[in-house]
Parts: sequence; structure tokens; C-alpha cells
Amino acid sequence: MFSHLLSTISVIQGVLSVYNSALHSKLRALDAELVLKSSVGGAATVRDGNLLPELLREFKTDLVRDWQMCRQLIVCEIEIAVARNSRAQHLGIGGTNNRWFGNLDYGIGFDIDGQLQALARAKSYQSIMPAQLQYVKQPKLKFSARLIRSIKKCLRRPKV
Repeated sequence: MFSHLLSTISVIQGVLSVYNSALHSKLRALDAELVLKSSVGGAATVRDGNLLPELLREFKTDLVRDWQMCRQLIVCEIEIAVARNSRAQHLGIGGTNNRWFGNLDYGIGFDIDGQLQALARAKSYQSIMPAQLQYVKQPKLKFSARLIRSIKKCLRRPKV
């Protein structure tokens, strides 16, 4: 399976991501193992070195961002192939696009392939999940005067 993905890099003009981000939409299926996307992040993305001079020529700054690179790929009519099932996992927390729980990035279709990987995932979740409370604002509950009167009225009723 993985060898098919790597052999694909020449067919798809040199851009392949083995990380199928949940936050980047699929355009269409390329084959049973690959989908095409209009954008990818930098995680687990391989670019043919021969493409880089052409792609980087258009940048006016030393700071190259993922989305700038993807936009230039579109201009150059270069498709971005992505593994349908992620071969790498990346839990996006923090950063530009992953600030809120419920909208975190993760690799679609990533399978655990061994006991050590399962243990690593379990340990990471034990750290990540409790930490989310640091980032989520607890809602302040505001009750209307009418609701408070209604609750008090219910509490005063004799118990049957």
C-alpha cells in the first residue's frame, strides 16, 4: 500500500500528502487509495524538489505558508494527491486553524498498526483531553428573572 503511494508521486506531478486532513476538503477520488485536494498543510507532505524553484519564485517574502504554496500549485495546474486513509496522524491543536475543540484537525482513516502505537495514542489522549479545559471558556449561565421565579415557585410546592 505505502509503496503505491510513493510510486504515485511521479504520476501526480510531485505533490503527495500521506496525511488526509479533516479540515481540507476532498475534490474527487483519484483511485482506491488516493484523493485529490485543492489544499493541504505541511504535515506529512512530500514535494518533488524539482518543483520548488518554480513554486517559490512567486513568493515575495521569505515566509512561505501552506496556503500560499497550495495557491501556487493551483496556478501551476499541479494537482495535490492525498492518501485516502492517512498514513500519518497529526492532532492539530493551536495554530491558525485549530484553536477550538470541536474543530481540531486529525488524519482521516488513520489505523493503529500495533500495540506500541495504540499505547502511544492512549497516553497522548490522557494528556490532550483534560488539557482542553484550558482552552474552552466555561459558559456563564444567565437566568432570566422569570425563570428564577418559576424555579423558586416549583421549590416552594409541597412534596407529594
